[in-house]
Amino acid sequence: MKNCIIKNLTDNPRDYPLINGESLFLGCRGIVEISEDLISKALRLAEHKGLVSIDEIGEEAE
Repeated sequence: MKNCIIKNLTDNPRDYPLINGESLFLGCRGIVEISEDLISKALRLAEHKGLVSIDEIGEEAE
C-alpha cells in the first residue's frame, strides 16, 4: 500500500473529507502522511487548485 504526504500550501488551516468518512485536518502549512487509498476527490480538487500538494512516498511493508 502506498503512502502519501499531504502538505497544506496556504497560511490557513484546512479540513478535508477522506474516503473512509473521517476528516483530515491540516494546520497552517501543516504536513500529514496518509494512505493513498484514503485520498478523496475533495483532496484531489484542492491539489488541482494549488491549495495542497500530494506526494507519493513509496510502499509500506505488508
